[in-house]
Amino acid sequence: MRYLTLIALSLASLSALAAPEQFKSVAELMDSYQDFKDYKDYPAFKVLSEEPLHIQVSPAVLEKSSVEQIKVDIQKASVYAVYRSLYQTPATSIKVTIIPLSMNLDTHEMKYLDSGRIDFTATKKQAVSLVKKYGNITNEEDVITASGDWAPKFQNCCYLESGKPGVAVFSKELINHK
Repeated sequence: MRYLTLIALSLASLSALAAPEQFKSVAELMDSYQDFKDYKDYPAFKVLSEEPLHIQVSPAVLEKSSVEQIKVDIQKASVYAVYRSLYQTPATSIKVTIIPLSMNLDTHEMKYLDSGRIDFTATKKQAVSLVKKYGNITNEEDVITASGDWAPKFQNCCYLESGKPGVAVFSKELINHK
């Protein structure tokens, strides 16, 4: 009996080590990863409201990017914002506003592209349901590894353009999920 208890405790400690790093807030999370860096007068990440949680992320796009490339950047930002926030903070629900940030490399001018703006809300329950549906993913470490990277199973189904179903299909359902 004692042997079974030791095995159970060992497995529990191993699973705790495999879980993604947890942060007290989305602001702390985003500050740690630095994937949405602020530019002089153009924040790429903002907490618009703590309660209820509402954030804005602005993926950087080149001014000459195609509409299709901007769309992919928006799709990836939507997945990033929801899954990092809901899997690595205590948040159970989040409202996300995505506004691409256009950058002109020649003039260094920047502007928000309001035409690409999307707003949506997601819950942890919805996020878990979607990864289960599309990737047969039931464990947190199959979404985000302990080192903070997207797990291969999640990346291949839900974050890559070439994945199955791919970021376009996955993000559309994430954004429109009711």
